[in-house]
Amino acid sequence: RKTFEEFIFEDNDKHEKEELHVVLSEINSNSKIVLTDKENLEYKVDIQFDSRLLEVSEPLVIENEKVLNRLEDEIAAKLKSDLEQLVEKLKELNVDPIGFGNKYNQTTRNQELTEEQWREMYPSITTDFSVSVNIIRYGLSE
Repeated sequence: RKTFEEFIFEDNDKHEKEELHVVLSEINSNSKIVLTDKENLEYKVDIQFDSRLLEVSEPLVIENEKVLNRLEDEIAAKLKSDLEQLVEKLKELNVDPIGFGNKYNQTTRNQELTEEQWREMYPSITTDFSVSVNIIRYGLSE
């Protein structure tokens, strides 16, 4: 919220708020997982998220390109942080619903792993997320 203080208008609620909440609707998204280092199990995950902004908890001047770009950057940073926490939790539980093991097997075709081998290796993977958010539309109509 503090990042957007200068762009909030009609702030009738004088209570100190720490967060700005948004509601997005996905228009299109793409993701790509690449095993960048087979020995150290390092993965690069690129995510492109095109969305429509449905709701914001504060009255912002969204038409201002500076506000829109800052909002996209803040949402991308939050998504990246949430994804990093999610992967850490999945490693802790030793479950791989994202498919890092499948990507490993695709990249190293001649040495396919068993499920047990992957379960031993999986907690040591590292991920580097790159998240890009593009707000294509906002509100009910433009």
